[in-house]
Amino acid sequence: MVTVKKGILICGTGIGISITANKFKGIRAALCSDCFSAEATRLHNNANILAMGGRVVGPGLAVKIVDTFLNTPFSEEERSYPQNQTDRGGYRYHRRLSGNLKTGEVFTVAVHIKKREDYISWDEYFMGVAMLSGMRSKDPNSQVGACIVSEDNKILSMGYNGFPKGCSDDEFPWAREGNPLDTKYLYVTHSELNAILNYRGGSLEGAKLYVSLFPCNECAKAIIQAGIKTIVYDCDKYEHTPSVIASKRMLDAAGVRYYKYNRSGKAITLSV
Repeated sequence: MVTVKKGILICGTGIGISITANKFKGIRAALCSDCFSAEATRLHNNANILAMGGRVVGPGLAVKIVDTFLNTPFSEEERSYPQNQTDRGGYRYHRRLSGNLKTGEVFTVAVHIKKREDYISWDEYFMGVAMLSGMRSKDPNSQVGACIVSEDNKILSMGYNGFPKGCSDDEFPWAREGNPLDTKYLYVTHSELNAILNYRGGSLEGAKLYVSLFPCNECAKAIIQAGIKTIVYDCDKYEHTPSVIASKRMLDAAGVRYYKYNRSGKAITLSV
């Protein structure tokens, strides 16, 4: 190991001489072409060798750089540099190379960073997807969305209430009252049925359905036949209507579990 307090090395550009010098243990050579770099490398890196390029730096500036380098003390603060990250048991381990620049010793430190705690739950996530899907609906009165999820929490399909393919949103009626043929009810496909029909992956046996409005009796039939075993709903404003009463009767008989989504009150904002 070479013991050096301070030194100055000069070659054409300063690059080659600094590279060569840093091959020796105990040497911390810094190539500087300005006073700021000379000051910073002394303060933060404890450089003990100043390298300059004779063809790069003029005589007047070289004198100022040397003066700055020789008269700037090392701050003696420990410097740390990020190296890599790995996950272990719910913690993020941020490995860092730390150097005691006063002695030149380099060592590794593992900093334990705990995972964030304000992430959304599975129910919040999937109900949020269902509600977001509902925002695609063109219905001026009711926007309902549905999201079908596998037993291992993978999204399988989504849907929202609207007319079938080929039936124009501008030509078919959205009215709720009047002649049945002039209202939406004979034409609209509900979000739950759309989600089931949109799925192209095979069986939905054992899946879970998230929906913003409790399914009607017609959707309940499709849910049961598709093999969906759990329904999580947000709103049940039609619970006293024959359609929903019949829906629950069939779901109970078929062993399909359903429960109301428990809102957490979190505000989630999207900018798109």
